[in-house]
Parts: sequence; structure tokens; C-alpha cells
Amino acid sequence: MTIEQLGRYRIDGILGEGAMGVVYRAFDPLLERVVAVKTIKFDASLSDRDSFERRFFREAKSIARLSHPAIVTLYDAGKADEVAYMAMEFLEGRELRQFIAESEPQSYARIAEMVAAVADGLDYAHRQGVVHRDIKPANIMVLDDGAVKITDFGIAQLQSGTKTMTGHMLGTPKYMAPEQIMGHPVDGRADIFSLGVVLYQWLTGIAPFDGDTVTTIMYRVINEGPVLPTRLQPALPPGFEAILARALAKKPEERYQNASELAADLRRYAELVSTGPILGLATVQPNKAPADPSDEPTVLLAHPFNDTRPLAPQSAPQVRPAKSGKSGKGLWLGLSALAVAGAAFALLPGDKGGDHPAAPLQPPPPTATPIAAETPPAEPKKPARVSLAIAPWGEVVINGEVKGVSPPLDDLELPPGHHEVEIRNGQSEPHRMTLELGPGESYKIKHKFK
Repeated sequence: MTIEQLGRYRIDGILGEGAMGVVYRAFDPLLERVVAVKTIKFDASLSDRDSFERRFFREAKSIARLSHPAIVTLYDAGKADEVAYMAMEFLEGRELRQFIAESEPQSYARIAEMVAAVADGLDYAHRQGVVHRDIKPANIMVLDDGAVKITDFGIAQLQSGTKTMTGHMLGTPKYMAPEQIMGHPVDGRADIFSLGVVLYQWLTGIAPFDGDTVTTIMYRVINEGPVLPTRLQPALPPGFEAILARALAKKPEERYQNASELAADLRRYAELVSTGPILGLATVQPNKAPADPSDEPTVLLAHPFNDTRPLAPQSAPQVRPAKSGKSGKGLWLGLSALAVAGAAFALLPGDKGGDHPAAPLQPPPPTATPIAAETPPAEPKKPARVSLAIAPWGEVVINGEVKGVSPPLDDLELPPGHHEVEIRNGQSEPHRMTLELGPGESYKIKHKFK
């Protein structure tokens, strides 16, 4: 159905369409100016409409309070023919995803300043009590004069707040913070994580958390660290690694605590260094194609992980670098050398060399005194084997420890004895069972989630 009028606004064309509605180019005859009008989709029962309308205008009032050079200005909000809409300033420019794809490569200083400007806008919004919840390249506009503006403030909160979406969240999985994916309360630090993902992707050409399915992406956001950026771009200044490591920390308390700190570090990236403790592991995939910036829709998702392993991987001792040519793993590092802010990465290979010499051998006991033959130690008990047949998928937790996702995980070795098993799938109740396994015993767990 073609819309020609919304309230007093004359609709002149479609600017874009997404999961949450359509954005139109429109004309305001009262003030004689071109505006952008965004309609908000809402599928709800009649009993929910009043609640939605109250939330809609409450969110509109919150957004209208935001007055900052890096945030799009909201002029008006209303409802016409059961369609809710917001009228905002019309921007001459391109989405950041288009800007990156179509423009000449930017200098590191220019990238740092543009992202810092976005961080400035986020810091202002957070201080007004407004969290964006869906920061991504498609929601950042680069104007023709080079300025940047954040769009779609409050829309994700408006949609995810409906009763019909209880237990769901709205966002873009590859840019969402771990706590957001897990359905935990979020604050401005979730936006900082998302902006860190945008920066990583801009600098390297590859999304830090990607996969063939939404479930894979979300699992990696929660449990895995990104590839060391200099493995993808060797010339990258180390200060960016320091910034990214802190912005992308799994635990909110380990990130920048406000966006102004992130902006400050971006503006002094050349002064920062990247040394510090290990925060996580990542495997390089050198043949992986760059992320397609057009494939970033905002979608409605059920939580696939209501609970999982600790958000921050456990620290590990550093090891001696490998010789040139030997394969290794990139380790995501946090920055401890900075006094104000920063966290960094370091690349540490997987061989087992260490910095500490082996302890000297002790001399054998005197041979003059006969030594009785010792009783040979008992042979270790043969492990039990558990096979898995889970449909469509499930996260396998044994005795509180995450073992992986099945499929592809289809076989486990467990020591004989008592084991508590839980198979999780965020769209259904977990499947729980207790196993008593004997030495060498085989057992098959077969379960299908509805």
C-alpha cells in the first residue's frame, strides 16, 4: 500500500526499509522543510495497543531531549491511521556502511576522529539516560561535509518492550554486547561494545564475531575473543589494539565505563601501547572474505543462551614466541600498562616453551640400603564415552562446564562416576539428566527440542 500522507507530512518517496519500519522522504508544509519520517511497525493485540502508544510517546519525548551535533534531531512524533511515526531532520549523506564501501580508504587519524565523534554523541545520550542498543554502521550517517550522526535512538528499546516480545530482544547479533544477547540488563557500556565492533570492522575489513548462523555469531560474541587485529592488518598502530581490547571486553566492568573515555583514547591512539594480560583466544581465518556491510539487519531474536560459561575467558600464562614460520594462535590481550584507560592484544603462539628453567635433578638415594620393590600403581580407569544426538541444536553442559554445541559436537569422553548433564536451547526448556557411568561404558544422549 502506497502512503501519500502521514499527519501533516506529504510523503515524497522511500529512503529505506528495515525490520522496524519504513523511512520516507517527506515535506513539512507548516515549516516548509524536507524531513525524514520513520514509521514503526507494531503487531500486537488490541489490549497491547494502548501500552505501545504510551511507550512510543515516552520514547519520543526522551529522544527529543537529545540535542547534540552527533545525534539526529527529532522534530515531531504522532500517529495516523494506526501508523506510529517520527519526523526527524533530513540528512544529506550516506550510512557509514556505504561510506566505507564507496569511499577511498581513510587515514587512521580520520577513522579515530570519526569514531570518537560517535562516542561523544553516545556519551551525551547516556548522561541523559538514553541507551541506543543497536549501534552499527547502518545507524551511523556520514554527512556530505564529513560530520557523523547517530540515527534510530530508542527504536530498539521501543520494540523490545512490547508484551508480545517477552523473552526476546531486538538488535543486530554481530554488534550486540554479550549481556545484551543473554537478556541481562544493559546500560551505556553495551553501546560502547557495539561501537568497538564497528571500529574493529572498519580497521580490519572483517567483523570480529561472525558465523554462518545467528546462533554461531551469538555464541562467539559471548564465549570467544576476536582475531588479533594486526594479524589482519600488520600496519595497524598498536594504540588501536589497546582501545579495541578494552572496548570489546566480555564483562561490562572491564570495558570503558563511559563513552567519553573511549573518545579520549581514540584521539590519542598514537600514544597508546599494547602490552598486558591475556583476555581471550582467537583463531585466524586468513581466507575469510570481508564482512558484507549490507548484511546487517536488525532482527528479533529469542535468547539462545540464557546462561553459559563465564563471560570473560580465564587468564593464562604468557609463553615464549615461536620461531618464524611456525603456526600459532592469536591471543586477545588487555592493556595493563595504561594508567587512565586501555587494554590491548598480543600475539602469542601455541608452543610450550617457558621462561623458567627446569628444576635440577635430585641425586638418587644411596644404594647401600636395599629398597623394597614398590607395588605397581593401579591402572587408570578407562573413560566412559557419551555420544550425542541433539536436534536442532543444543549447548552441552557437563557438571556446570560448557563442553560445546551439538551439532557439531557428537562425542564426549568422561571419567567414570556421577555426572550432571544439561542440554540448553534458548527457545525451549533445558533438558537435564543425571548419569552414573562405569569404566569403558558407552551411553547415548538423544533429545529433540520442540
